[in-house]
Amino acid sequence: MPANPTPHLDAVTAKSVRVSPCEGFVSVCFSDGLAADFHPLHLLHSSSSNEGAAREKIRTIAELPGDAKVSACEISSDLSRLLVTYENRETAEVSVSLLHRYAVAWSAPRTHRAYLDSATPVPRVDFDSLESDDGLLSLLSAIDKWGLVVVHGLPPEDPNCVSRIAHRITGHPSSPAHLYGETFDVRTSAPGQASNVAYTSEPLKLHCDLVSSCSTASNSIRTASLEGPFIDAFAAAEELRQRNPEAFKTLCAIPASFKKIRSGVKAETFDATMTFHAPHVTLDPRTEEVINVRWSPQFEDLPVCR
Repeated sequence: MPANPTPHLDAVTAKSVRVSPCEGFVSVCFSDGLAADFHPLHLLHSSSSNEGAAREKIRTIAELPGDAKVSACEISSDLSRLLVTYENRETAEVSVSLLHRYAVAWSAPRTHRAYLDSATPVPRVDFDSLESDDGLLSLLSAIDKWGLVVVHGLPPEDPNCVSRIAHRITGHPSSPAHLYGETFDVRTSAPGQASNVAYTSEPLKLHCDLVSSCSTASNSIRTASLEGPFIDAFAAAEELRQRNPEAFKTLCAIPASFKKIRSGVKAETFDATMTFHAPHVTLDPRTEEVINVRWSPQFEDLPVCR
């Protein structure tokens, strides 16, 4: 697998642009065939002139002129920026790659999430297939639909195969480096030196990763000589909703306390004091679909509410 083969969307350029005479939206066609309409305020808010040194927004949406109307727009000579002029003489310069990311998100079909059970074969892809975009698509499609995929054929002589998969998916390291480093080995530590139950000989109970963080792990990549066991937490939550609606409602409503506290550990990790309060189950407020599950009893404290 190449060292950094991820095809970045930044390579996409703008092909054409026009202003809708009725609604005033700016229509952009991209070089890959995608097209999207953008509100004048959206472009003004996303302009590079509205960003400070740390890329924070200088003006919020509420501080922008609500009646802003586009008088002209064009594509920069290098096709990478959209140049917009407004009737009030304000101007905006917006990255085409940023607009393309919006277009991709808006056009993506909503995937119907499927649940894994013991009768469902776990999807598999070959490590070497990830060199191709088709192989990467198979990997990401399986993760999107099932939440789990097994990559087989990892080269045993390559200690960086896990980080190479991560780079292939995201283009950059995605591990919480301040806690564990970009990659880490789960090995039994000497007595008194373990920073986590995973580094002991104690059995590791079923759990979700990084529940003490406000953003739980979206994808976990690990190597193992044996597979599993894995439990589909989303399926378990849905089954609980059917069997015991009141218990399910409790897990959705009452915040639990998830914590990771460690210090003075002589290991290749760092001190940490992290506490986060959240319900075990989070629902999409529009559809009531389960969108997140935090389950890690070994890192859980008593609920904060009475």
